[in-house]
Amino acid sequence: MSIADKIKQVLPKNPFVRGVLVLGGGTAGTQLLLSASVPFLTRMYSARDFGVLAVFLSILVTINSVSSLRYELAIPIAKTDSEAASVVVLASLISFLVAGLILLVVILFRHEISGLVNTPELAKYLWILPVSVILLSIYQIFYYWALRTKNFSSIARTKLTQVLGSIFVKLAGFSFGPLSLIVGEVAGGALGVSSLISLAIRKNVSLFKEVRLDHVYLSACRYYQLPLFSSWSGLLNTIGSQLPPLAFSAAFNPAEAGLYALSIRVVSMPMALVGGAIGNVFFPNAVEVERQGKLSSLVSEVYEILSQIIMLPVLILAISGPYIFEWAFGDEWRAAGEIARFLTPMLYFQFIFSPISTLFSVLEKEARGLIFQFLMFLGRMSGVFIGVFLSDLKLAVILFSLASSLIYLYFFIWLIEEVGCHKSKIILSSVKNFALSLPVISPLFLLVCFNLGSQLSTLLVAVTFFLCIKWYFDLFLRFKKQPISTV
Repeated sequence: MSIADKIKQVLPKNPFVRGVLVLGGGTAGTQLLLSASVPFLTRMYSARDFGVLAVFLSILVTINSVSSLRYELAIPIAKTDSEAASVVVLASLISFLVAGLILLVVILFRHEISGLVNTPELAKYLWILPVSVILLSIYQIFYYWALRTKNFSSIARTKLTQVLGSIFVKLAGFSFGPLSLIVGEVAGGALGVSSLISLAIRKNVSLFKEVRLDHVYLSACRYYQLPLFSSWSGLLNTIGSQLPPLAFSAAFNPAEAGLYALSIRVVSMPMALVGGAIGNVFFPNAVEVERQGKLSSLVSEVYEILSQIIMLPVLILAISGPYIFEWAFGDEWRAAGEIARFLTPMLYFQFIFSPISTLFSVLEKEARGLIFQFLMFLGRMSGVFIGVFLSDLKLAVILFSLASSLIYLYFFIWLIEEVGCHKSKIILSSVKNFALSLPVISPLFLLVCFNLGSQLSTLLVAVTFFLCIKWYFDLFLRFKKQPISTV
């Protein structure tokens, strides 16, 4: 029996959990590699270098959130494969047009853009922006095609390729400063695009050959709600999340933006590790389950899983964030750990809400999703600008996190009630998971609160580590024994 066959025997038979584990497992491997590289990168690059990267990525991510007018979201939910193929062509054409417009803006206004965010050196790197937009847009489009066909193993392989390429560029090119960080990020996002394209085309040659302009036009009209509502939702969401690096760089300096960028990147790793995998598997399954009237059960069970996964990382980071950052990344980055500690409430609610937020599209409630993003944008913007006005970086982060948490919570409750879930059941589940996690994190709490000897400190860290391993191993066993409500 081959190793692959043995792995298949170990994996749960349930298609939902199996998909999550394939995507999550692939993402886990890549995130472990990425995490292992960060302590080296923080000692090779300065906080200002990371600040320049953060400002560039904020601009790139904001543009990319609407570079195809969100038509890629229609690919998994299209009723037929031919319609989905037309949407792929439509989204690709829009992406090329947007990239061309960005190129024109960069040529004419690159120095003005760099001055606006108080990062003059950014001007010489903005030429990478239009290339990045088209590469990342095309990857995202064919990524959604892979989700439609449930080709999770191919997605996992591209994730590994992306991370390895990104790490290599950043480590090998450290003498070039921010340029290597930027190119590494873009390469990390774009590598694997050719394999996803070839996979989609090779298996569906006749399908894509039959796409005509009138089909593309009909698809644009059929899913008009995406550019009308979802694109604005995506833009507001991205501006809200990318606002802090831009505001901190403009109001303070790029180094402060770099501290924030590292902290948000580290606290977001659990989300990238598993939350994204669950969301990607949840979306196509929710579409099918909703047609059978079983969406309530799926949402309840997915929430239970999400809460159990994120509870420990949030509590550990809240207790010992500064110490973890100082130990892992160097003395210069302890302040980033303080920032990460303030972001933990937002991390919990964002991790829970992000996969389930695809229900806005599943239920065709894009208008409600737009209201959510608008309120999130206003709340985050208000928090950041109050802190900036008072020249207090920590206050800005706290208000940003608090506003995000409250708005996530309100709309999460609205969504679960919309699909028929009982609010009391969700609350009891959260309280139960919190209570069960207390014995796991209690050794770490004692360590932080009391000045203990080095040997005892090492013992308490080891105990916490093994209790965490047991927590997630038990969760995996429950995955195998308890099937998720799916098709």
